[in-house]
Amino acid sequence: MVNDPIGDMIARIRNAQMRNKSKVSMPGSKQRERVLEVLKTEGFIRGYASVAHASGRSELEIELKYFADHRLAVAFTWRFAICRASTTVLASPFCRLPRA
Repeated sequence: MVNDPIGDMIARIRNAQMRNKSKVSMPGSKQRERVLEVLKTEGFIRGYASVAHASGRSELEIELKYFADHRLAVAFTWRFAICRASTTVLASPFCRLPRA
């Protein structure tokens, strides 16, 4: 059982990128799909698809996108993408809005 589904998803994507994989699969959920939609809109992944199995279980298949220095890009952009997808943006210390 995964206690932090978004953290698990990010770790899987990061690990797949570090291994230069083109795709990564994980269990599907609506919450993960919403975060993936933000990542796709912002250009951090190529896309994703929900695959339904005969057993009724769904799985998300994510097509990864690579940058010239993907480690640096991933480090700075995950926080931004997660904050954009979060419904409680200001609850996280990483998502604080800059002061004017």
